[in-house]
Amino acid sequence: MMMMMMMMMMMMMMMMMMMMMMMMMMMMMVVVVVVVVVMMIMTTTTTTTTTTMMMMMMMMMMMMMMMMMMMMMMMMMMTVMMLLLMMMMMMMMMMRRRRRRRRRRRRMMMRIKSWA
Repeated sequence: MMMMMMMMMMMMMMMMMMMMMMMMMMMMMVVVVVVVVVMMIMTTTTTTTTTTMMMMMMMMMMMMMMMMMMMMMMMMMMTVMMLLLMMMMMMMMMMRRRRRRRRRRRRMMMRIKSWA
């Protein structure tokens, strides 16, 4: 039963991670598309190259910032998941130990009764 619970928890964690990854990828794609569109519009409308260059630089900076933020978020999520897993493992160990102790005690009691 406990093993099943562990498996279920692991599956849930994996699913969550996958979902997060997918969301990040989608966000990145959208940002890229928007940037490209804006760039095209700017190039078509403006005659001067300086403004376009400035816009390009700005967009690049924004993209870099977004990437950094995403990476940070992912790292945080990973750390949280790891901590949760560790906690679960500790709980499992404690439960097993307690159960074993109880069983041993019961066996001892039975032995004493049989002797008496």
